[in-house]
Amino acid sequence: MAEKAHGSTESRTALSRMNAEVYVPTIEKRMLIAPAGLFVQFCDHLYSQLESVAVMRGGNMPFTSEEFASYNATALKTRIDHVNRSRNRVLQVERVPYSVHEGWAILPAMQFVLASVGETSFGPANVLIYPVMSGNVSLLEKGSRDAMTARVRGVAGLLNTRVHDDLPKDNDGHKQVMVLSFDATRNGWFSPLNEMTVEDAVVAAIIGLTDEVALVEGTVSALWMPQVHVKQETAVHYLTELARVAM
Repeated sequence: MAEKAHGSTESRTALSRMNAEVYVPTIEKRMLIAPAGLFVQFCDHLYSQLESVAVMRGGNMPFTSEEFASYNATALKTRIDHVNRSRNRVLQVERVPYSVHEGWAILPAMQFVLASVGETSFGPANVLIYPVMSGNVSLLEKGSRDAMTARVRGVAGLLNTRVHDDLPKDNDGHKQVMVLSFDATRNGWFSPLNEMTVEDAVVAAIIGLTDEVALVEGTVSALWMPQVHVKQETAVHYLTELARVAM
């Protein structure tokens, strides 16, 4: 039997796999999520759409826009805790008392945003990027969460609007969103990729994505060089459109 030549496809594949497993380290990088101004504004857009149809049909909204924003912020926190469940267990970080698997009524536009939040890897250094909730966020107690779910489902049912009964269950986030950095000096979102869209910047703006390195050092992360960018005012301009199109 002929001996396989050194450097054959099989040998090279095996060697590459070994090098990847043994010699390439994983660097973890936190990206902060702070659902504040634009998150609330996005929730208000969704709420207004529900309210306008409800009023046209002679009904009233059984919850306020503030309650709706807190409800969705609680869903976002639950999603982040789910992504970090193994990490939180090791660090003994307290989680919210909810599951991603049931008990929700999430509009499609918000589900799209939640699905963008998660882990991703980037670059030859195999940087593992993961989300962390940051800032003071008003979260609902379990009883209030359950009551809001029933109310949102009721309104959605009357308006024939589809809702999701659970949250995204996998750990994966949308790479084009999770790698973004906001540069305050140039008031724009920067990406190391050459395929960022305005939609990616809009989602990053909604969730209040912040590069922790940029927050501390006042500059875009030194882990990569930005390739493309979208200005903040452009992301804000398309906020309403994303809510309407994805509804």
